[in-house]
Amino acid sequence: MKPSKVINAYFIAFGLELVALVFVTYWVWQRSGLLAGIHLLLFSFLWGRYFSPKASNRLAPRWLFWGKLLILSAPAYGFVEQADYLKAMAYFTLVLSHLLLSAFQETL
Repeated sequence: MKPSKVINAYFIAFGLELVALVFVTYWVWQRSGLLAGIHLLLFSFLWGRYFSPKASNRLAPRWLFWGKLLILSAPAYGFVEQADYLKAMAYFTLVLSHLLLSAFQETL
C-alpha cells in the first residue's frame, strides 16, 4: 500500500473520527448531561455497525460517503455556532478532501 493511501486511510480517518466523536459527545453533554453516555453508546454502535471498515452491515459507497460527510463534519457546526467561520470552512474542507481522496483511492 502506498504511503499516501496509508496516511489517508488510517491516520487522517482516525483523527477525524475521534474529533467527531469527542465533539458530538461534548455537545450532548453540555445540553443534556447524563444522556451523553447513552448518546456515546448509540453513536459508537451506529459507527461500528454501518461506517467502520470492518462493519457487518457496511453501507454502499454512495451512502457511506454522504453519511461520513454528515457525521465527520459535525464539529464544523460547533465552529459556526461560535462564529468562527474560518475554522469551520477549514475543517469542512479537510473532511471533504479526505472523503474525496478516499473515494479516489477506493479506501472509502
